Amino acid sequence: MAKRMKFEHINMKNGVEAVLSTIEIAPSVYETLLLSSDFETEYVKLCTTSEAQALLDFKHLKKQYHIEPLKGRYAKLAKELEAAAAYGLEAATAVDDDGTCNIDAVLLNLKGWGSSKIEEVAKIADVGFREARLRGYYILSLHCSYQANARTVAAKAMCEALQLAGYDASIHYQID
Repeated sequence: MAKRMKFEHINMKNGVEAVLSTIEIAPSVYETLLLSSDFETEYVKLCTTSEAQALLDFKHLKKQYHIEPLKGRYAKLAKELEAAAAYGLEAATAVDDDGTCNIDAVLLNLKGWGSSKIEEVAKIADVGFREARLRGYYILSLHCSYQANARTVAAKAMCEALQLAGYDASIHYQID
């Protein structure tokens, strides 16, 4: 009979609820599973013969997949950033992807906001995240296959959408 060691409901990006569980299925045989909340879909399965490793696996999966539900301005930013990213990707489909290869992105001024929360927002919105050299500024990039003019157009459109939503956004131009 399996013995439950740890069990927790977690929230993944886009509000998807999941179950994270570590069980001992036989003496010295442990499984850590990340499953859909209805237990129909198995997202990740880790097996080990060490109880300590099984507990570390649980902690690792929670850190990797769990996203605390955002509130207030962070929830608003996540929604607007997701919409801006979609707008940017749509705009990029209208141009040829020729020209200089680049990693153009949006530079967002969020002085006074929590960096770790901004990183969570970026995960939820499915955009790249890194802190800029200037404190309070963040570089947010689109996950896409564009590498030249289309990437620039996408970044500009994303920036424009964020500006229209009231954010202090500009373009971070960088040749690859």
